[in-house]
Amino acid sequence: MYNNAVKRAGYWVLGIFLLTIVAAISLTLWYKMSLVHVVVKNAVLQKAPPEARASLESAFEQARAQAERARRSDAYLETLFAISQRVEKVQHLSPEAIGEILRMLQASLTPNPVGTVISRNFPAISVV
Repeated sequence: MYNNAVKRAGYWVLGIFLLTIVAAISLTLWYKMSLVHVVVKNAVLQKAPPEARASLESAFEQARAQAERARRSDAYLETLFAISQRVEKVQHLSPEAIGEILRMLQASLTPNPVGTVISRNFPAISVV
């Protein structure tokens, strides 16, 4: 009798543990774009001069909204990854770097032509 109760309790603990893991993974996948968006946007805004922050924040929010509407979260995440690589080793963003970030965000708003692959190393590589 005691053995059966211990086994049942063990199954309950295992079931709750597995359910918790599934819930954690689901939440992470659901909020992945939001988390990366906030982290990269804040890193850029901290390094940008005060006069450029409003336009950068607006560009980030527009790009995120467009990615959500067009279901292009993977492409937007690639853009965020490329931006984070540009920003990670600088203390302050130059006007040229800000312009490049704005261009990258603007480019993420437009869908890629059929047959175009986005790469981390090159803006676009045409597939023949």
